[in-house]
Amino acid sequence: MNKYNYTYAAILLFILTFNAHAVGDVIGSGFSYQGELNQNGTPANGLYYIRVAIFLAENGGAAITFLDFPQVTVTDGLFNIPEVDFGDAMFAGQELWLQLFVKQASDPAFVQALVPRQRLSAVPYAVQAEFLAAGSANNGDILKFDGSNWVGEAVNLSPWTLSSGQIVYNGGKVGIGITNPNATLHVSGGATDDPLRVQVGSATKLVLKNNGGTSLGVNGTPPSNGLYVQGDVKQHRTANGLLKYMVSAYCSNGTASSGFVAPASLNRSVNNVNSSNISIGNGSNEGECVITFPSNISQRYWQTSVMIGSDLNINKGASCRLNTSTSLRCFGVKLSNGNRLTVNMMVLVY
Repeated sequence: MNKYNYTYAAILLFILTFNAHAVGDVIGSGFSYQGELNQNGTPANGLYYIRVAIFLAENGGAAITFLDFPQVTVTDGLFNIPEVDFGDAMFAGQELWLQLFVKQASDPAFVQALVPRQRLSAVPYAVQAEFLAAGSANNGDILKFDGSNWVGEAVNLSPWTLSSGQIVYNGGKVGIGITNPNATLHVSGGATDDPLRVQVGSATKLVLKNNGGTSLGVNGTPPSNGLYVQGDVKQHRTANGLLKYMVSAYCSNGTASSGFVAPASLNRSVNNVNSSNISIGNGSNEGECVITFPSNISQRYWQTSVMIGSDLNINKGASCRLNTSTSLRCFGVKLSNGNRLTVNMMVLVY
């Protein structure tokens, strides 16, 4: 009678088979089985029929499934079955035992069951990570083995959280370019770097330059530790100490004692409050006009002066008083006798 036996010392190996035939292929549930087979005490050679069976116990009981490999080449006692695959459903968390049955290809039946059975360790079970049940893990989860099954667990490895479309950080100070920030947001650049730049499209809105200065509305070089602003600067209409409106106007009612004169008109104007227009109209008296502003000026301050050409040389003055909450009634006057006159004037509202 032929006698078969295994040599176990570091010979029996279970190796996951990746079958990476193409990018994107799954790992699969198969594994490679390698061993050494001795026949009558000497290394076996030739073709052998090997059955690989799975049991639920170390001893006794019937095989719950098996796979047959009719032509396994054994050389000097060594063999390899490259693909033993019972399917992923087999690995449901229970303890499994593997046993081999061997015969030569010419033998009519298996004459030898190789013992002892080999316990399947966690390595073949790791293939379950590729075959989680639907809904058992979510995108971004990590997999943990709870002793029976692989389960998904949500883990946020980032200090930032996504909440209602916003990225939020509540962990303390944030440093960019610095390892020990001493402000809620601490940005540090190199000696030749601009540490902060804000653009809308291709237009630069804010630049903090490496010389310490700041530019608003321009990609220029600001003064050292200073502020360079390009463009009109708007302010709240109730703020004090800042110029709200500037008006250069020809003040007239369109008529005069000596005959018809040009109507009141704006030479130019500046609005530092909003984008609305300043307007002017003829007054009811000679040399009088009404200037209307796009906000309430009743609590503001204004200054009036004569300007432009010959008006500066003929003893003329200019004055304005509040007409409505949004307008001034202005007029020119001859200083020597107080008569009303048409005049070019400058009106500043603070």
